Amino acid sequence: MMNKKMKTEKRKSLPIRLNILFLLAFIIFTIVIVRLGMVQIVFGEDYTNEVQKQEEV
Repeated sequence: MMNKKMKTEKRKSLPIRLNILFLLAFIIFTIVIVRLGMVQIVFGEDYTNEVQKQEEV
């Protein structure tokens, strides 16, 4: 039989783990969005020029 203290600790650990999971997911998606933005905005013209060079050949 589990006493009240163990039940309370079990309830607290689940939200903490869930918050950590959501935080990691948020960080990963943020990194992906920033990287995609860099590819499109910062390097977009370079990639467009490369495509045009390939089409000319």
